[in-house]
Formats: sequence, C-alpha cells, structure tokens
Amino acid sequence: MAEILPIWRKTLSNLSVNQSMIMLLLFSEIGDFQKIVGSFIEVVDNVSKEVEKEKMKVKFSHVFTAIIMLHSLNEMYRFLTLQCLC
Repeated sequence: MAEILPIWRKTLSNLSVNQSMIMLLLFSEIGDFQKIVGSFIEVVDNVSKEVEKEKMKVKFSHVFTAIIMLHSLNEMYRFLTLQCLC
C-alpha cells in the first residue's frame, strides 16, 4: 500500500484542475456507493436473522403440535382399549 501512494500523488500532481476534481468526485462517489452497499448488506443480514428466528418458531410449533397429537392418540388408544376390555 505504501508503494502505491507515491504513484497516486505523482499521478494527481500531473492532472489538470478539472481532472483532479473529476478524480475526487469519483472517489467520493465510490465512498458513497460503498456506504450504500454496506447499509444494504446490513439490512439483508438483519432480515436473514429474523427469517431464521421465524423458521425456528415454526419448527418448534410443528414439534409441539406433533407431541400434542401423539399424546392425544395415546389417550384415544387407552380409552378404546379400556372400552374393549369392559
């Protein structure tokens, strides 16, 4: 990186005022673009985390529902077994 800086200084010193302004504007635009992309990545990351939380809720809900159904089936089996024994 240290080797590149003198090259940029020399390049910028050889540019006209208009060219220097264009270069500065370009670097400014690149910085703005990086900020926008960084913000977008942060939003996508947050949405991804929320989706994972909702997926876990759904998985828990399915497991809980399956446990309740198994318990109900077990109770029904007991009831029917007792009815047949009587």
